Amino acid sequence: MTEKLNELLEASIELESCMSELYFLYANLFPEDSEFWGKLANEEVNHASLLKSGRVYLKKGILPEEIVHENITVLKSTIKWIQTMIREYTLKAPSFEDAYFEAIKLESSAGEFHFQVLMTEETDSKIVKIFQDLAGDDKDHNRRILDLLTRKIRA
Repeated sequence: MTEKLNELLEASIELESCMSELYFLYANLFPEDSEFWGKLANEEVNHASLLKSGRVYLKKGILPEEIVHENITVLKSTIKWIQTMIREYTLKAPSFEDAYFEAIKLESSAGEFHFQVLMTEETDSKIVKIFQDLAGDDKDHNRRILDLLTRKIRA
């Protein structure tokens, strides 16, 4: 089980890192919203760092399984999806609508959604509570992106 959990943890870290890379790219592509995307990118970096700290708990055999999404195939396919977007958007910038809708879809994807739910749900796990405390306000990305998109469309 530890080997599978390690694979899931490493894929989750890579997912968060890819998300941050995409959002840093958005910050460069959309200068009018660069502060917004830069903040989200940094939050994704923080999420990756939180998950990296889970390596210590994993080595001790006390990392709760619910810290990571349980399906490695879903995690890996989401990572590939993000990497493809980064390559494509580096060559040709998307419209802001396409970029923002893709971000909403990504934030609703299984791996990201799992992290967001985990950071807000009630738990008896002391380790999960530590992660929640460390995550602080670094959540609700989906809602925040949708709010920004709505404001831009109405403007």
